[in-house]
Amino acid sequence: RRYVQDLPRDSVDSREVVHIEHINLDYFEHKARHPIPELGVSNRVAGFQEVKLGFTKETAIEEAKRCFNCGVCNMCDNCLVYCPDVAIARREDGFRYFIDYDYCKGCGVCVQECPRFAISLEPEGR
Repeated sequence: RRYVQDLPRDSVDSREVVHIEHINLDYFEHKARHPIPELGVSNRVAGFQEVKLGFTKETAIEEAKRCFNCGVCNMCDNCLVYCPDVAIARREDGFRYFIDYDYCKGCGVCVQECPRFAISLEPEGR
């Protein structure tokens, strides 16, 4: 992105990578992983074909649906609903939220209830 948009190095978004332990799994239905189909043993010894056959289009789509979209806000409104101080509101464009720091006490309920860890608390610089 930096190269394509000719941005200086300092302007790169350097947020921390979201790991599975940050995800609130209570909001997700467990879906088992599809095994990758493999070529039978008799066919393996008879030729040089790929052993891992890959997914069909339908199975690949099902696998992709298992993605948590870690760190990406999906506008579920959990932060807005669970905020005890009513300090979070949707922006007028309807696609993002803003936090009114005059009301936010930094309790972190919004962070705990965000399924994808799209919101985090940062220590206030003084």
